[in-house]
Amino acid sequence: MFKKFEHAKNLCWHANDKKVDGVLRHPTDTPSWRLVDHLWPDFGFKPRNLCLGLSTDDINPYEDLSTKYSCWPLCGCYNIQPSIGLCMRRKCLMFTMLILEPKQPGYDINVYLAPLIDDLKLRWEEGVQCFNAHKEEFFTLRVVLLWIINDFPTYGNLSGCSMKGYKACLICGKETSFIRLPHAKKNAYMGHRKYLPRYHPYRRQKKAFDGNQKHERPPLPLSGEAVYNRLKDKTFPCGKKSSRRLNENISNDYWKRIYAFYKSVY
Repeated sequence: MFKKFEHAKNLCWHANDKKVDGVLRHPTDTPSWRLVDHLWPDFGFKPRNLCLGLSTDDINPYEDLSTKYSCWPLCGCYNIQPSIGLCMRRKCLMFTMLILEPKQPGYDINVYLAPLIDDLKLRWEEGVQCFNAHKEEFFTLRVVLLWIINDFPTYGNLSGCSMKGYKACLICGKETSFIRLPHAKKNAYMGHRKYLPRYHPYRRQKKAFDGNQKHERPPLPLSGEAVYNRLKDKTFPCGKKSSRRLNENISNDYWKRIYAFYKSVY
């Protein structure tokens, strides 16, 4: 993208032409972008450094339902000026892998993500030499992964936590509230009232909900650091047909893998 004069100029628009009026109209206006600039000023000080988004939902670019492969995932650049409409064009989107399998990778997606994560680490820590057609000079390009966008099943595959069954909430973990629907043979997750303020009137209503009052407090969310410390010393067998008996260290049956992006330095 830096090889073309107009694209190289537009990638740095947020440092010179961005409106600062408190209106959220672009990722550069978000707290996440400002947090990156605050934590790593050497990165944010250089407007040519790129902030990427990673869409990890399986896509079918040719609308062929009989294919034997799946495309995972897709990278997009957030440095592009919104008014020129380049962010969703093919030349600004990057396919990162093509998995040749008759089945979806599931929790084994971490194996396929390893080269991508190593590539992101290299571009964050050391950077790569790139030519800027606008300035007509070489510079060290660094990249940060700002967000990962996915649906709920893919969220479970990436995090390594089961998104179905009795413990289907990564935030609540063991304290996930659920009820079993015997006729539908499914689980329903109905414990939402505990997230209301302590004296909210809905907490005392019985008839409108499940016949019970709800006075309990919500569970403390598990932080990424807490999850990593819990799983870092465990080993997880690869493959969909591996038996749990091969791994005696797994104590939480709703954890299937360790999150692949824990290897990143940020």
